[in-house]
Order: sequence, then C-alpha cells, then structure tokens
Amino acid sequence: MFGVLLTAVSAGGTFSGLTAQLRTPNGDVETTVTMVRTWFALSLFIGMATAFDSAREVSSGVASRVITAVGSRTSYFIGKATNGILVGFVGALLGAAASIGFASILLSMNGSGLRMSKEAWLIVLGCAAVNTVAGLWGTFIGLLTRNAIVAIVIVFALCMLVEPALQAFLPDVGKFFMTNAMASVYLDKQDHLLPVPGASAVIAGWLAVLGLGAFLLTRAKDLR
Repeated sequence: MFGVLLTAVSAGGTFSGLTAQLRTPNGDVETTVTMVRTWFALSLFIGMATAFDSAREVSSGVASRVITAVGSRTSYFIGKATNGILVGFVGALLGAAASIGFASILLSMNGSGLRMSKEAWLIVLGCAAVNTVAGLWGTFIGLLTRNAIVAIVIVFALCMLVEPALQAFLPDVGKFFMTNAMASVYLDKQDHLLPVPGASAVIAGWLAVLGLGAFLLTRAKDLR
C-alpha cells in the first residue's frame, strides 16, 4: 500500500507537467496514456518488498524453521516463489485500478475526462504484467543475497541506476537487462528497446537464471 501511495504521488507530479497538453487536439487521449504508464513504477516497490521479505526470512532463521516444519527445502522454495507471484499479482491489480481511477480523478479536476484508447489498455496490461513479475524477481534476489538491506539496495540500484545507465549509454546491451525488457512490455517510449515478444523472452530468461540460482542456493547452503 505504501508503494501505491508513493506511485500516486509520482503520478501526480507527472500530471502537473501535462496540463498544457490537455488543451491540444487528442490531449485527453495522450494524457491518459502517459498517466497510466506511470504506474510501472510500482514494480520497484513490489520488487523491494519481496526481496526484503525473502532475505529477512533467511537471515533471521525463519526460513530454517519453516523448512523443518514442511520437511523440504524444495517445498520452501516453491512456497516463497508462489508468495512472490501472489504479492506481485495483488500489487498489479491495485496498480491497474489505481492507474485508471487516479488518472480519471486528475483529468476530471482539470475539466477533461479519461479516454482509454487501445494503447492505454495495452499499457495497463503491460504494467500489470511487470508488476506481477517484479514480485517473483524480488523474491529470487532476496533468496540469493540473504541480507535484507543488500537485497533492497540491489533492487533499487538495478531499477534506478545500473540498468537505466546501460540503456542510455550502451542500448544494444542494456535492452537485454530485466527492467529495460520490462519497459518494452508496458510500451515505454524509449528508443532501442526490444519488441514485446523478444522482451518477454528476456524476462523469462532472467527469471529462469535467477530462479535456478536461488533454488540451488536454498537447497545447498546452510541456513541459520
């Protein structure tokens, strides 16, 4: 919920720079597209939350006790992965509803109205997809790092510093990284992004690699 509030604040800031656009032809359509796209940012908070949760469980000894209770490290890993997907899915639903509702409120307050074009609906679906994926991505990072602070820092750095820099300065490399592939899915306007099918394959590949690493580490390494 905290992430939803912060994303709403960010969306409000974005809208403040779009009021002039509303007075142009099709301004309400273009503004609606921009506003619903801002809710991709929720993926950052979902990723940090699930990374923190899974890393904290390991470092605090909770994971060890759960594994003892369920009798299997594999079952524990599947449970954490499922939890990550569910957290992401719930966040995605909240984000999708909030993106449309908040845009509608802001537009009506400025004498306009919500205009959901085909592009806007595709962006809402794309944001929902990446927000769901972010829950699983964060879970895997947490299981790999096993330190809550480190996990949060890594997710933040990847989303806000490392991968945006790669996309800006080495786009032929950067487009194959997780958050830049996510940008393709929610139809970001950046140049040099992969097409959606290719980006989806890249996302699946990153999840497979991180998931395998997290699974093997959970199976092999001693827990507290």
